[in-house]
Amino acid sequence: MKPQLSFDLSRESRSRNASGQLQCKQISIESPATAKECVFSFDVDVPDVPEKGARVKVMYVGACYRLQRSNSVTSTGSGSGGSLCERERMNSFGSSSCIRDRVSSFSSSSCLRERVGSFGAAGLEPIPGSPVHKAIRESSLYPGYEVAGIVDCIGEEMDSTPSDIQVGDHVIIYPYDDGADGYSEYVSVPDIKYLVKLPTDMPMSVAAMLPTGALWALNTLQKAEPYVRKIFSERAPEGKCNVLVVGTGSLALWALRVASYYFGTERQRVNVTVASLRDEGISIAHEFKNVSVVQWNEEVYEKQLIERTIDACGGYVDIVIDFCSTSRSLNRAIHCLSRGGHIFLGTETAEKLLPKFSRRAEDRGIQMEAVEGGSLEQLKLLVELVSSSKVIPPPFSVFPAEDACEVIKKICNAEIHGHAILQFS
Repeated sequence: MKPQLSFDLSRESRSRNASGQLQCKQISIESPATAKECVFSFDVDVPDVPEKGARVKVMYVGACYRLQRSNSVTSTGSGSGGSLCERERMNSFGSSSCIRDRVSSFSSSSCLRERVGSFGAAGLEPIPGSPVHKAIRESSLYPGYEVAGIVDCIGEEMDSTPSDIQVGDHVIIYPYDDGADGYSEYVSVPDIKYLVKLPTDMPMSVAAMLPTGALWALNTLQKAEPYVRKIFSERAPEGKCNVLVVGTGSLALWALRVASYYFGTERQRVNVTVASLRDEGISIAHEFKNVSVVQWNEEVYEKQLIERTIDACGGYVDIVIDFCSTSRSLNRAIHCLSRGGHIFLGTETAEKLLPKFSRRAEDRGIQMEAVEGGSLEQLKLLVELVSSSKVIPPPFSVFPAEDACEVIKKICNAEIHGHAILQFS
């Protein structure tokens, strides 16, 4: 039995390529080197439906960026077959023609040339002190893939296979390895197990935040929980565990909310301090009355920042959660930790920073642990926690997908509190 096209796709008037294949728009948010250029839009083929998977009509996506996997400035398509440039090179088109003919930037052509020049073999390290650098440090921007949509079609092999996923269901996509690198209007998922069904009363705009940012925060808190419990057991009943959360972006906001759920009645025994690079930390202090905020002004001497942080935390801290570490922030965290303390950091920065600081951490009796995004089962748990209001999502704002370039600029300039969600029509 052939998969049934959705009413949505079959009725839409869409452009076709030279072979007659239906096409749709794709937005690629790539690893930002500057606040100017990291968003691209181009046409891609509407993906086929995998035999064991499904095709999803994308409705809402989180403003996450993809990590650069090659020197190409284009994103891979929603389906299989490698990147757009790779496929065109197989048809005797060079990478330069691919860039000229296939990529349509949201900005000017001169900016596009500047963008291409900034993404070469030298890598994609954000410029220190730039707005985008602070946005990444504050976890307002982070790598990942966040999609909420409607099941458009299910593969042939799934027609006769029992599954709770049906055409028309509202779902989010677990960010599996080798997933699509760009946000297109339709995305194919190779295995239906990667789809998580949403409760009927859960807004898809909220659900779009869960697959990367919220899941990463949940996994981090679950890994930190045993250490917090151990500290509770070692100290008097009134003894507290000092936790330092670096950043006030979406990841940090999720971490604070998940922590409130996990420690529940013992929340008063967890002394949380947020290290903020921006004035946005003031809003954190207003929202969480029992959370302290310390401003990490990079123009202040390092020794003063360390002393200021220790004072704000009421002493040396036991645990540091830093999703987007830099050499300077990790060095600062190590000096703020008590002996035997623990640092949790994201895997993307850990690969570079752990070897550099492992000896120093060992000398101070500090453990450093890289935390990955989280599992499929954890994502299902997160949907349950948020839908039942046990975990309250942080603030977010919804923007049209075609405004993605301006949205990224606003994020980099701290003009959006919480998470930015892009809506496809």
